[in-house]
Amino acid sequence: MNLREVNLFLLLENMAIQLNPDNYYDAKIRLDMPVFNAELLYNRKIKRTTADMQETEILLYKRELVKEIKKSILSVLPIVKDC
Repeated sequence: MNLREVNLFLLLENMAIQLNPDNYYDAKIRLDMPVFNAELLYNRKIKRTTADMQETEILLYKRELVKEIKKSILSVLPIVKDC
């Protein structure tokens, strides 16, 4: 006995169905991001070193200024004592 002979299943007509909408675009984007970015570490070290160098330059300038002031006072002091 054949299933078609029994007529248990209805025959359907072929249908054309669009599964994807008209404006469907299949785009794949892949972004790779390193877990550890060494550039950030080096940049932070460079900025820290630069800040330390600037502080050292300021301290050096202050010491030089104090030295020059003391030197000028000591050079003027004998002249003032003579007068």
